[in-house]
Amino acid sequence: MFFIRRFSYLFSSLLLLVVLGLLAWRLQWQVAGYVVIVTAIAAIAIYWVATRRGARTPADPRKKLRKARSGDRPTVLHFYSDFSLSCLLRRPLTAPVERKYQGRCEFIYVDVGHPDAAAMLEELKAQLGDWLLFDRSGKLVGHRHRLTAADLERVLEGAS
Repeated sequence: MFFIRRFSYLFSSLLLLVVLGLLAWRLQWQVAGYVVIVTAIAAIAIYWVATRRGARTPADPRKKLRKARSGDRPTVLHFYSDFSLSCLLRRPLTAPVERKYQGRCEFIYVDVGHPDAAAMLEELKAQLGDWLLFDRSGKLVGHRHRLTAADLERVLEGAS
């Protein structure tokens, strides 16, 4: 089941490619060949995006957040969606920052499609794409729409 959910983009685009190919063959359209080629290119692009999806949401994100907030490192919580274009476009911008601070901060990713996500979003007054920053004591010290190295430096230094 995980495989199907993880590569749903790929499966849906391949299904569309097969349907358009059969339709082109059956109806002998002149333009259909171009449509199939464009769809094949789109399927490859969708596959590329699907394989670059975000980190997996923990089975129990609330428990993971509680545990991380009681730890000795700052915690960064991110609400994302694989279906959100803004999340997909921001991912390459924030990936270097995440890699740089990976050992110094605890990163938790929550897909908004997860059953616990709606309650967490409401409880933390967050929205899709938000980054929530918690200091070493577990106190919420930052609420950002884009993660920057400066934000994480301030949290590591103890300022908000």
